[in-house]
Amino acid sequence: MAETKDGGGRCFPATGAKKERKLNKLKKMITPEFLAKVEVLSECGFTRDQMHWYFGLSNDTWSECLYLSPELQIAVKRGLTHRIEIAVGKLWEKVIAGNLSAIVFFLKTQARWRETDRPGDVIPTDGDPIVQKFPSITLTIHDPVEASKIYQQIMIGS
Repeated sequence: MAETKDGGGRCFPATGAKKERKLNKLKKMITPEFLAKVEVLSECGFTRDQMHWYFGLSNDTWSECLYLSPELQIAVKRGLTHRIEIAVGKLWEKVIAGNLSAIVFFLKTQARWRETDRPGDVIPTDGDPIVQKFPSITLTIHDPVEASKIYQQIMIGS
């Protein structure tokens, strides 16, 4: 019997009556309710491995379901995307509120900002490099609360 490989390197039988029966069984199993449950589980943080245990399926059967059903793949990805949307929303709320840790995290992950940036550092882009000149600011404050207030004033521009 000929076999075909999916993107993950797993082999599935390409032809045969057994294959047709299994395909029909999987198609009947993947209902709108099943897809909704998969999306909720994905949103709650279940991994694909945990999902196959939750539904009582073997890893091979779960992998085959994912391979054969684009709708199932979309449900898993949609749940993950919704979870990320919630996390980004919470992070953005903290950035807007002025949380210094959230601001630094956001700048590092979204703006390629580094703590080692110095005035005159060259930041490569797709085209020609852009030389950015930063004003030199030196603070000799040992009170972290006061330093945070000054930093916020600098960030706000007042």
